[in-house]
Amino acid sequence: MSIIVKPHTVNYYLLAITLSGLFLLALIGFHMIHEIGEVENAFLKSHSDNSKHELQRAVNETLSSANKLADNIAQWDETSQQISDPTYYVYWKKNRLRDVKRIPSYVSEIELYRLNKKTLIVPTNSSLPDTVPDILTFVRTDNNMPFLCVFRPIFIHDSSKEIFGYVGLKIDFLKAMLDLNLFSHNDVTSMIFKNSNTVNPRIIPEDIVNHIQTSELHRNELDQLKNVIYVTFAYTAGLVFLLLAILYWLVLVLFAKPLSQLDQYIRTFKNDKTQEQLPDLNKHFFVYEISNLARSFQDYHLRLEQYQNNLKQLNNELEDRVRHRTRELESTNKELEAFSYSVSHDLRAPLRTIDGFSQVILDDYGQILDDSGKDYLSRVRNSAQHMAKLIDDLLNLSRITRTEFRKSLVNLSSLANSKKDQLLEKLGGKAVPKGKEPEGKKVEVKDIKAEAQTAPKTKAGPQVQ
Repeated sequence: MSIIVKPHTVNYYLLAITLSGLFLLALIGFHMIHEIGEVENAFLKSHSDNSKHELQRAVNETLSSANKLADNIAQWDETSQQISDPTYYVYWKKNRLRDVKRIPSYVSEIELYRLNKKTLIVPTNSSLPDTVPDILTFVRTDNNMPFLCVFRPIFIHDSSKEIFGYVGLKIDFLKAMLDLNLFSHNDVTSMIFKNSNTVNPRIIPEDIVNHIQTSELHRNELDQLKNVIYVTFAYTAGLVFLLLAILYWLVLVLFAKPLSQLDQYIRTFKNDKTQEQLPDLNKHFFVYEISNLARSFQDYHLRLEQYQNNLKQLNNELEDRVRHRTRELESTNKELEAFSYSVSHDLRAPLRTIDGFSQVILDDYGQILDDSGKDYLSRVRNSAQHMAKLIDDLLNLSRITRTEFRKSLVNLSSLANSKKDQLLEKLGGKAVPKGKEPEGKKVEVKDIKAEAQTAPKTKAGPQVQ
């Protein structure tokens, strides 16, 4: 099924292309806004994930640094000396807390414990517990301020695993996090620690990050990138719209109007108007190719009129030649047909004489002829009849171009048997009975079993299969 497309003017297509371009531009704008929204959501999600990972990393780093600091204090020789002789223990604590080179400023308290997990001096006047708790690292809140409590064992020797006592540290957790880590995704000014569980104020390390609340840093880079994209798209859309308007005007002036004039010229030309009746194309077109096309149409029209006159003359001459050649062919065909009939009649006469006299000899003198003589005369008659049949076939072949082709079935087995009988007859063998000849024209089958005449003579006689 073919689809018929109705043609339209150039203005129609120009308007359709312009509207399609504007629609495509609007579609690109909506798609860009959607993609920017998707990118912004993905960026915010990635920023949120990075913020959580950064906070978790800061907590882990703070816990690791606190444990290392407690281990270092536990390895001091003076720490073991204070456990053995706590005479100057209170002075030692105050002095060491002032030594910021060895103990950071975010460590607010330090306490030593004996092997039985009891403090060296009772009361201690410290916010650390009097005994070493089962959980050696935890966070608790005092007046909504989070403090990290770290307890580490003190060994007798560095290589020994025998515990001599314990050391405990109280660390300002948020201050330690800010001193030990750099934050690029979290606002440190809004970082707070909340613990609503008043029954069990101790928080294990795995839950510390869940109690820290902070605001994510606002990334100005995304807003700047969005503004750049929107401004660029606005300028691009305006430029494209301006280019479409200029292109519409140029195509309308440079192509649409000249093509309309050419179309009017061709329509008038199709109505077999003469050169004087055609519109004038000798106008100045702005496009060089269209101007050449207009002049080419005019030259083509002039030459076409000349060609038409010449063609009419040639057609008349050709018709005369065809009629003359037709008469010659008809005369030649008649002569050829007369010659064919004459030749066939001249060839049939000797053959009928040979066949007739052979039949007379067989009828009148057959009683005095032996079997060999009768056989020879039968072969002469068969050959004469076969020659007559060949002449008839040649005549039919000469008329084949003037007759209609007709399809018919041919019994090839019968033809093959006939050929075989002829070969046996030539070789002196006994012929098999002939079958029924096919109707229509007989097809000559040649060279059955590759010329049986060349077969060697044997006592049993020749055989054709």
